[in-house]
Amino acid sequence: MRNIRDLTAGFISMLFLTVCLISPAQAAMVSPIKATPNTILNMDKAKVADFLQRKDVQQAVKNSGMELQQVISGVESMTPAEIDLIAKNIDSIPAGGDALAIIFITFIVLLITDIAGYTDIFPFVVKK
Repeated sequence: MRNIRDLTAGFISMLFLTVCLISPAQAAMVSPIKATPNTILNMDKAKVADFLQRKDVQQAVKNSGMELQQVISGVESMTPAEIDLIAKNIDSIPAGGDALAIIFITFIVLLITDIAGYTDIFPFVVKK
């Protein structure tokens, strides 16, 4: 009788420990608010880079007299706020239209700040 009681108590204890130690996985959707800023920045940079790889955008850059590599280096040196602004509006603007204007204006602003000595982005700018 005692053997059966000990065996039953041991079995119930093992069963209790097994059930108590296994916890269910906690899964939930990650909202943009909970996502890390670096993740959002990387997604925005990828979105802008994908936009610049489109043939119509590359043709518009070429037609404006700029080199694609200059535009890409200008985008890489943008602040997170500038990249966020472009990434938010990139779907609603046509290639060669306002998107090119935004990129061109940003390039000019970066060029002016480089000439003024506030930044050191473009190697072809001669410093005073």
